[in-house]
Amino acid sequence: MRQDIDMERLLIWTYQSERAHANYRRGGGLYGAERDAAGMATQRVSFDGIAAIERSAILGTHVDSSRSSVSDLNSDAEVVHEAVRSLNPMEAGKVVVQARLGERPDWMEDAKHTLGPARVREDGSPVTVNRHCVPFYTPIREVVTPGMIELARAEYILWWDAVSQVMAMVKDNLDGFTVTGFTAIRTPWEKGAENCEAIAAA
Repeated sequence: MRQDIDMERLLIWTYQSERAHANYRRGGGLYGAERDAAGMATQRVSFDGIAAIERSAILGTHVDSSRSSVSDLNSDAEVVHEAVRSLNPMEAGKVVVQARLGERPDWMEDAKHTLGPARVREDGSPVTVNRHCVPFYTPIREVVTPGMIELARAEYILWWDAVSQVMAMVKDNLDGFTVTGFTAIRTPWEKGAENCEAIAAA
């Protein structure tokens, strides 16, 4: 029986429980001779990639069967990881990092341009510049800059777009899961974004 799962939970399962980044291709997807040379025992038959094309050519027909892997990695986790690997390195890295953390990127909710003292003492009080032993002024610095907020939100959108791409690639290719959708909002900082609907997988 297939289990319903949200796209974010599927990624977290793939990289936390299954550790796809560490277990991917430990023998999976290799020809029998390659596995024998590596001392890997064949447990199941893969129905993916070149080996599948070779079998289809020999049999003269496509063999339709559930996906399996000779690696230590669950076949669905392998499908997800392969989809992530097809992204550009920046997108793939962001997806894996956030999944391993089990959280969405910080888009600096409620952040605004903020100034603060350039230096503070151990007790938190600002360091002032004195003139004739009298406080004259307090040097300030930007604590939160518009650029910091813009960068954080650009990284969030990068992550969101990447996860959406992965969902489109895997939703019809899983054996044990049915992806129900992706509940994150693409631009949650925009006015009215809380009323946006989640993306359905269908």
